[in-house]
Amino acid sequence: PAEDENHDQIYILDLTSHKLVRLPSPHMEHNRPTWSFDDGAIIAAIYDLEYTDLHQISILDGISERITFDGGIYGEMISDNELLYVKRGKGLWRKKIESDGEPVNVIKKPNFNTAYAWTYHNNGVYHRHFNKSNEQISFFDFDKQQNELIAILPRRNFQFYGTLTYAQSEDKLIYTATKFPQSDIKKLEHPSIPR
Repeated sequence: PAEDENHDQIYILDLTSHKLVRLPSPHMEHNRPTWSFDDGAIIAAIYDLEYTDLHQISILDGISERITFDGGIYGEMISDNELLYVKRGKGLWRKKIESDGEPVNVIKKPNFNTAYAWTYHNNGVYHRHFNKSNEQISFFDFDKQQNELIAILPRRNFQFYGTLTYAQSEDKLIYTATKFPQSDIKKLEHPSIPR
């Protein structure tokens, strides 16, 4: 939050010089910032009175460009001209930034029901999928156009608005866990267990 707490600001920390610089953004509120593909801008959801959409904000001069026009709330650049993003409750979408073409729904809502717990890697998306009985981590392969189940976890393992990221150097997925994971007690029935 900014000093007056009426808006927020994005800061960038240079890990080499340890210098902290404020992003010169014209917006009052930003949500879920990510880097542009060339690291020259920040992609963030901007909440305006008239709309919520993703903007690309230059780290040099703060020039902001609206890059979605359909309710984008979180996105990752996967090339210098392609954005993967989520619209609230409407699946995963792909859009060419410098094109008038329509966005493409690459994973439809029944198969993709998370806002922030997903990450792009190796021409696919690792993502959380939740249902009534459990939570799953899957990998959607864009080439094969299919989901591969990675893990099944008890319900409420993920923090609801938590994130998922891929640590390439360690070949690990990292997610934000809830403080109170669900513990299930099940009744087992088997011939060797007395009733």
